[in-house]
Amino acid sequence: FERRNKRVNLDKILRRSLSVAALLMLLSGTVAAQSRPVLKETRHGNHAYKAKKYDQAEISYRRALQRDSNAYRAQHNLGNTLYRQKKYAEAAQHYEQALRQPDLDSRTRSRILHNQGNSLLQEGLQKESRAEGLQQFQQAVSAYQESLKLDPKNNDTRYNLSYAKKMLQQAQQQQQQ
Repeated sequence: FERRNKRVNLDKILRRSLSVAALLMLLSGTVAAQSRPVLKETRHGNHAYKAKKYDQAEISYRRALQRDSNAYRAQHNLGNTLYRQKKYAEAAQHYEQALRQPDLDSRTRSRILHNQGNSLLQEGLQKESRAEGLQQFQQAVSAYQESLKLDPKNNDTRYNLSYAKKMLQQAQQQQQQ
């Protein structure tokens, strides 16, 4: 009698496991179906970006983000597109939004921080005087430092960090005068 109860319990567990597995498969299919339009729009944006049609790329990335605001690739790529259009402040905001994704690997996070630093640095350089760009230079230095913590071998980031520190120093000197 005890042996039969164990078998019945195993059958119940097996049935529940199969129903949970089937439910998970259905849900993953739904998620995949929802992400297809996002991937399609992101791909369109990538093609336009490669063709240097940055305005068309921007539209595609924005469409992808309308469908899924958590699509970090679309956020990052939109930031890149805005950077190419010299919209540095807006690009930095999109990099910041891309960094909010918790599942980014350290290399991707480092790359996004590097790009964010570039946007902030360029935004500071566009100001009429170095002193006006002080805040952007400080933020750029911080972004580059964080990027180097994640990828210490990146020489481009190291160079940009030293340049941003130089601009920050000039801005501080101008502000004191």
